[in-house]
Amino acid sequence: MFFRFTRAVERKLAAGFYGLGRRVATRPCATLAAAVIFFGIFIVGWITSFEFESDGAKLYAPPDSRAQDIKAYIEANYRQPERMMYLLYVPAGQSILTTARLQAVRRLYTATYESGSFQATCSRASPSAPCDAISVGSLFGSPLPSAYDALLALSEPARLARLTSIEQSLGGAPALSTLLGGVVRAANGTILSARALKITYAVYESTPDATFKTFINAPTPAGLDFVVTRRTDRSVSFEVESAVSGDIVLVAVGLFLMIAFTLLALGKLSKIRSRGLLGLAAVFNVILSMVSGFGACLLLGIKYATINNMLIFLLAGIGVDDAFILVGAVDDVRRAAQVRGIRLSPTERVARALRTAGITITTTSLTDLLAFALGSISPIPAISIFCSYACVAIAFDWVLQITFFVACIALDERRAGHAEKPVGSAV
Repeated sequence: MFFRFTRAVERKLAAGFYGLGRRVATRPCATLAAAVIFFGIFIVGWITSFEFESDGAKLYAPPDSRAQDIKAYIEANYRQPERMMYLLYVPAGQSILTTARLQAVRRLYTATYESGSFQATCSRASPSAPCDAISVGSLFGSPLPSAYDALLALSEPARLARLTSIEQSLGGAPALSTLLGGVVRAANGTILSARALKITYAVYESTPDATFKTFINAPTPAGLDFVVTRRTDRSVSFEVESAVSGDIVLVAVGLFLMIAFTLLALGKLSKIRSRGLLGLAAVFNVILSMVSGFGACLLLGIKYATINNMLIFLLAGIGVDDAFILVGAVDDVRRAAQVRGIRLSPTERVARALRTAGITITTTSLTDLLAFALGSISPIPAISIFCSYACVAIAFDWVLQITFFVACIALDERRAGHAEKPVGSAV
């Protein structure tokens, strides 16, 4: 019973693909125009609805988790500034708390604190309050650079004694652990030196990425005898974005290799049977399915993530493989007709080829689509986004293969058929 049912379904699909093949092959130019216009419409999603998500917390934590709920509550009810930080450190055995080095630290601190970009975006307790910034100078009165003057006015022994007194008044060693690192103390707890110092600037969440990137990439002043590193709360996201964006070169190389392989596989040393243009059509088919499929997802409100860049390689493999199956099916139909001693029209060859190959690519595409459809319901947003984009792009590729690319095959078969006819032969 089951096998009779599957055979009946297969016969119905074969008949449907045969009819579709005849219609497409009869009007290939109209089919090409309709496919490009219809799927091209979805590209507008890149223009009107593009939203990029790079927040790791939002991408890799379930949106309905308790951690996300707490995070959302805190963001809604409390000021949650983001941070830009300097991490300054000296070689082992040396101290960042010497007068000369603290003077350099003050200049570095002041340059950022008084910059227009920081003053425009910094977090403040009130509109008239100074910008929020925390450093060892803040222990001496305020976040203003002038607070360093009180620190620098002390001799080095007096400065270390003063820092020790402040630390003890705040509860002991942990009190300064967010400002100083590698602290060396005497047996009685007196601070003798510190190898590292941290400066933290607070800015609002609405601060554009460009401000953070300018801070990270700013040149280090010359003449410093300590190491300066910069990081922000968005540094990890920037690194992920940079790493994936760096794959653009790989994507370009991959596309070039895909085009070259497709041309070599379909092209032949024959003026008649060379399918170089058909190879380019196969690559264009893949690119159109990706661009329009991603655009459709954007129109549906699904944000774009850098991980989607990896789909280019996956979809290229699926799309080109389907193209090879269709072209191979046409060749099989031609060879079978030659063995039987009959001559089929280009329209008939294409229809018979789609009758068999259509079922094959439908089965493989449906399998891939269902696999990614299951992934799209994952509670992890990054996986859900990746699989959703893959689902739509695979579906678009399937439709384009049986319409756009089949129309290209029909035109190529017409070209080859005309070239094969001897002069003066009947049509």
